[in-house]
Amino acid sequence: MTTSAGTGPEGCADELRLQDTPVETRLRLARAADGVRRHLYLVPAVYFCLATAWILFSDHAVSLLGDHALEERLQSVKGIFYVLVTTALLALLVRGQFRRLVALAEGLGRVSAEREELLREVHHRVKNNLQVMESLLGLQAGALDDPACAEVLGRAAMRFKSMALVHESLYQSTDMTAVDFAAYLNRLAEVVRGRCRAAGSVELTVRAGEVRLPITRAVPCGMIAGELIDNALRHAFAPGGGGRVEIDLSRDDGHLVLSVADDGRGISTRDKAGGFGLSLVDLLARQIGGSVTHASDNTGTKVRVRFPE
Repeated sequence: MTTSAGTGPEGCADELRLQDTPVETRLRLARAADGVRRHLYLVPAVYFCLATAWILFSDHAVSLLGDHALEERLQSVKGIFYVLVTTALLALLVRGQFRRLVALAEGLGRVSAEREELLREVHHRVKNNLQVMESLLGLQAGALDDPACAEVLGRAAMRFKSMALVHESLYQSTDMTAVDFAAYLNRLAEVVRGRCRAAGSVELTVRAGEVRLPITRAVPCGMIAGELIDNALRHAFAPGGGGRVEIDLSRDDGHLVLSVADDGRGISTRDKAGGFGLSLVDLLARQIGGSVTHASDNTGTKVRVRFPE
């Protein structure tokens, strides 16, 4: 933590630096606020002393001179003097406190901007690192002769991509505390579709209201959505066949419900191929305190994940 020679509120504002923790920043602002309050207490004390001294002096002067006309003039002068002194003191007080508050606001603004820029850079670098992992897995998958192994690596790369999209959404947003999950789902659906050769002429539909999720929930929810969309596109339909996949995100009694439904062959014909992915969905749902339900028959499959908002 850096230190400064300033001991007043201005000094506290100047001490605010990026390396300070939030607790240290709050302590510095509390000390600055105490300094402002101490300055406020000085004004009535000074005014009281000056007014008392003037009253004593004028009364003493009148008693010595014994002139009623002089007494009246002194009373008028006293009133004018009180007004002038009060106005001058208040002007000095307002000017001083305004300067201190401006210094505090500027200090807070600098710290906030620096921390936001640092956080944006962190999300950017995390996204880049995840994309490097995704690219390496994709290159390795392309070099394999075994289609089954290549598919496993390709799906692993897709999981890295779903996490990278969360961090990309955050550093491109003006609000880095939460992810616009509706926009994220649309982007994720298109990315998964573009990477899945089996997608064919499958129609993808995303329905999502205005939902913002913190990163602690956005990452597992994004992986769940990516896994379910990818699983449906790869295994729900016959090779080269068409169909429909619907992704829906809605609120239900204080919970969020994410569902992915298709009109394909049903899960019983693809449970072996999609087994690991569905197990991963169950694991991620428990991580966010949610539950997973499956409904499948020969008209299609619907997987529904319900978790606290």
